Formats: sequence, structure tokens, C-alpha cells
Amino acid sequence: MPRQKKIYINPKVPQWMDFKDIEERSESHLAKWWGRAYIRTEEWSSEPYQEYKARLLDLGYDIESEEDYNKRKAEYKESWFKSWPTGIRYDVRILDGGAWDRTTWKGSFNNLEEAISLCKELMS
Repeated sequence: MPRQKKIYINPKVPQWMDFKDIEERSESHLAKWWGRAYIRTEEWSSEPYQEYKARLLDLGYDIESEEDYNKRKAEYKESWFKSWPTGIRYDVRILDGGAWDRTTWKGSFNNLEEAISLCKELMS
């Protein structure tokens, strides 16, 4: 019986993992990542208004008021926790040729067990 590949959670990946043509990747990179599903977690976080304002001013964008920003962030937070009750989203990705320059998103889950189950299915 073939050995099941390990399932990586928040693996360290090259910065260009989702920005580089698959045909330009090395053989060693493809040997490690091709067909290997992994899980990337995203947690709820909120940037303080002053950091948001400074970041966007540096980019030359118009800035919404602090009141509007806080209202928008509160609505976003409510929506996030409605979808992801623990505050964590588990995204399953795999380098499988579904896109020419990045890993393919296969699903997002509100618990680790479902994400692991999909990874196992994708790698079987």
C-alpha cells in the first residue's frame, strides 16, 4: 500500500508560489509540491485605523473617515465570524495545473478536520 503524503499546515512556501509560471519552476520544486495538497489558515484580524490610513496614504489613495472605516470593519467582522465561527478559515490549495501560475484553491472550511479530509482525497 503506498504511503500517504504528509499534509502540511501553513507550510513555508516560496514567495512566488502563487505568482510563477509552472513551466519555469525547477524539477526539485515540482517534485516537492506537484500534487501535494496543503492547508493555509487565515485568522480574523483588524488593522488599526491609523495603520490603515498611513499605508494607504503612502500608496496615494483617498482615505475614508475613521467612522466609516470602523463601520465597514464591524460589518466585515460580523460576516467573517458568520462564515468562520472560530475566527479561522482553513483553505486547501494544491499545485496541480489548475492554473498556469499558481496553486489551485480547492475549498475553504471552518474546521481543520474537513480540510484534512479534502487533502487526503486530493492526494489519494
